[in-house]
This record gives sequence, structure tokens and C-alpha cells, in this order.
Amino acid sequence: MPALGVAAKTAYAAAEPFWQAGQNAIIGRTLNRVAGSDVQSVIQRLKGAAPLVPGSLPTAAQVAENGGIASLERSAAAVNPQAYTNRKLAQALARKDAVDSVAGTQTALDDAINMRKTVADSTYGYANQVGPDPRVFTPEAQANIAAMQARVPAKALQDARDIANIYGAPMDNGTVVNGLHWTKTALSGMADAEQNPAKAGALKYLTGQFNDGLEQISPLYGAANSLYQDMSVPINQMQVGQALRDKVLPALTDHGMLGQERANAFAQALADDGLPARATGFPGATWGNTMTPAQMDTLNGVAGDLARVKNAENLGRGVGSDTVQKLAMQNIASQSGIPSAMGLVTNIGGKPLSWIYDGANDTMQSKLADALLNPQSAASYMSNAVPSFMTNSPAAKNLLIQSLLRSSMLIPSAGATADQVLTPALTAE
Repeated sequence: MPALGVAAKTAYAAAEPFWQAGQNAIIGRTLNRVAGSDVQSVIQRLKGAAPLVPGSLPTAAQVAENGGIASLERSAAAVNPQAYTNRKLAQALARKDAVDSVAGTQTALDDAINMRKTVADSTYGYANQVGPDPRVFTPEAQANIAAMQARVPAKALQDARDIANIYGAPMDNGTVVNGLHWTKTALSGMADAEQNPAKAGALKYLTGQFNDGLEQISPLYGAANSLYQDMSVPINQMQVGQALRDKVLPALTDHGMLGQERANAFAQALADDGLPARATGFPGATWGNTMTPAQMDTLNGVAGDLARVKNAENLGRGVGSDTVQKLAMQNIASQSGIPSAMGLVTNIGGKPLSWIYDGANDTMQSKLADALLNPQSAASYMSNAVPSFMTNSPAAKNLLIQSLLRSSMLIPSAGATADQVLTPALTAE
């Protein structure tokens, strides 16, 4: 009777590849088998799969976090390389577009910088020409300005004159605002270049006082400052974005090469607190005061997407498998209940069996490859896989058992055997 159960299960498994429901069951059981003991968690992760970057659709291996699924996907990619190459290129292009949405183009950055300079020359020039507002340029304010000027290092005063002369706007032209502006500019440069932290802090403090004093005596100068800062925001964001793009994408990307991102370099750059200051040239620039939350979400999404790809690659580096190529034969072996023996039989009869099953195998390979490219589809196959022969067919199972029991009335001992031995043989995993 156990032999009859094995024969029935083997016959059913041999026929399964030839109809759609059977093929779907084989694919689902294969996915469940390679997922191992983590199968339920894998199913949940596959069901919840979502892009971290718009347009970068993840594969099953990239979200399953499972070595078996990753190895199976690697084998499927070898069988159907074009589909997986297309997905890889689409993901790389989506990540490039995401970074470019923050970085902009070099032309856009240059245009923004030139526009800021044009506006700054006009607004600061007008503030310098008009000079201080007499309503606020009181004797007290003048005394405060004089006290600040007395604290300026001689080198800063010389630098201020040199900078003003280079720009063609000498600071000794009789306008107080003009002279104070170039002095502030020289102090800021000295602070940035100073290696002594204490002295650098003092210079920054004095620079801030000059700026506050200027805005107090010249509202027009304050308005020019605000406009300059507003126009600097998108410029600084593009500068940071381009610094990150240079880290993640090789130069050949500009000439059409995709799929060769430097994931580790990008992640390290994103974790570098000093990058915004270096990219923008402003020592006080940070991620928080330079980039918007939406931009940081985009950049972190790119980093997470790259991590998904690397995780799947690392998890799938095990020894290659021919599971994808021999779905039908492996199904017969595993479903028979005596996988080792049936595996030997299918190997011995490999050539004739391949003639019989080549068409079904090709269909199942294509279905499996498509499922691994679509995590929700893979989860559906796994959730709906029929565990074994007759487990989900209680009516047919009971009919067979009752028939055997009735036929065994001539041999009473066979009835108990049918119930105790045949039933588990028919339905066991």
C-alpha cells in the first residue's frame, strides 16, 4: 500500500507540468523550498515590496533578504539574461535620474551662479551708492561702527582694499556702506583660511558684527543680503548634488554607460558631515541647513536602492544550481516521497524525459523568471502553492480511501493498513 501511494504521487507529479495550475504549483513549491524555514517572512517581504526610487522596480531577491531566493534568481537571470539586463539598466537609469533631480546640470548651475552675481552686483551696488539711512545712522550707531573698525586686523584692512580694487569699487570712495562691505568680505575670507580655531572663531564673530551693523544702518544692504541668500539656496543644493553624483557615477555615465554605480563611495559621501561645506564653499553649510527633507529622502532612497542590489548580489553568490532548468524532473523527485531514488531515476532517463518535458520546462522557466522580477507575483505563487498530492482535494482523497476500505472488507487487516499507511503516503509533504 505505501508503494501504491508513492506510485500515485509520482504519477501525479509527472503529469503536473502539463497544465497551468500544476505549473503554478511547481513554481510555488520551488520558491518555498529554496526559501527554507524563512518562507513566511519572505512572503511578507515580497508582498510589501515597493520602489525606494521612482522607476526602480525591485526584483524578488532584492527584497526577500534570503540566500535561496537570491541564488534562484541568479540562475533565472542566466536562463533569461535580457529581461534581467533590462531591469538592471532601468534601475540604474532611475537612480541616475533621482540624483540628477537634486544635482541639476552643470549648465543650470553656471546659469544660477551668473544670475546671482548679476543681481548681487546690482543690489549691493545700489546699497553702497545710497549709503546709510540717515534716520538710523545716529551718532551712537556711528560710534559703534568706529569701535568695530578699530578691532579689524591690519591685514584684513589691506585685503579689503585689494578686493575692492580688483572689483573696481575702491573702499575709500566716500561711502560708509561700501567700505564696511569690503571689510566684512575680507574678514570672512580670513576666518575661513585661519587654522587657529580660537582666532577663526573671533574673526567670524567680528564678521557677524560687521554684517549686523551694516544691516542696521542700511536696510537696502539687508535686503541685498536676503536676496543673495535666497538665490544661494538652489545653487548650494546643486553643488552638493553634483558632488554626490561624481561619487556614485563614473565619468562614462555622461556618454551613456549605465549600471556601474559606485555604491560604497556614494554611501560614504552621504555619511560625510563635511561634504556640504566643501561642496558649497561655506564653512557653516550642513546637510540640514542646505538640503530639503524631500531631497534627503531622494538621496537616501538611492542609497537604500543600491544597498538592495548589493545585498541580493552577495546573498546569491553561492554555488550555481540547475533548479531552473529541471523544474519538471525535480518536481517528480521531490513529490514522489522518495526524492533520492526518483532523482536517480530522472537522471538516468534524462534524455528521454527532456524530450517529454522540454516544452513544459521552457514555459515554467519563463514563468519563474517573470515571477522573480515581480515580487508580488512570486509571493502569490508561494502562498498558493499546493503542498502535495491531494492535500487540498479532500473529496477526491476521501473517495479513494473509502473505495479502498470497501474493497478491503474481504481482507479486514487491509482496512487498518489503508487508513494508517496509505493516507499518509498520499498526503505527506
